[in-house]
Amino acid sequence: MHPIVNEPDMIEDILGQSHTQYYDKPAVFTRVFKPLIGSHNILMSEGVEHERARKMLNPVFYLHNLKSMIPITADQTAKTIERIRTMSNPSSINLQMELTALTLSVITLCAFDKGLETMPNAN
Repeated sequence: MHPIVNEPDMIEDILGQSHTQYYDKPAVFTRVFKPLIGSHNILMSEGVEHERARKMLNPVFYLHNLKSMIPITADQTAKTIERIRTMSNPSSINLQMELTALTLSVITLCAFDKGLETMPNAN
C-alpha cells in the first residue's frame, strides 16, 4: 500500500520544496568522493549550495532537451548491441562494463558532442 496525496496544497509542498536541509550525505560517501571530485558540485554539496546547483541543471532535463537526446541514445544503443552480437565469446559478456560504456558514450555525446572513441586510450 502506498500513500496517495490528492490535495493540491500538499502536492505543491511535496513537489515544490526541496527540503535539502533534511538530507545529509553519508560520511563514507564524503570520505571517498570528496578527494576525487572536490566539494563544490552537485554530488557533494548540501543545503543551499546543492539547491542552487540543482536549479542550474534543471533546464537540461526539460522535455525539449531530453527529446534531442533520443537519437543519440538510440544510435549508441544500436552500436552497443551490434558490438555484443559480434563478440568472439558471446556466452561470457561483462554486461556491467558494456552498459557503463554505453552510458558514458551517451553522456559525452550529449554533453560535449564528442564520443569516447575520439579520446586517446578510450578503451
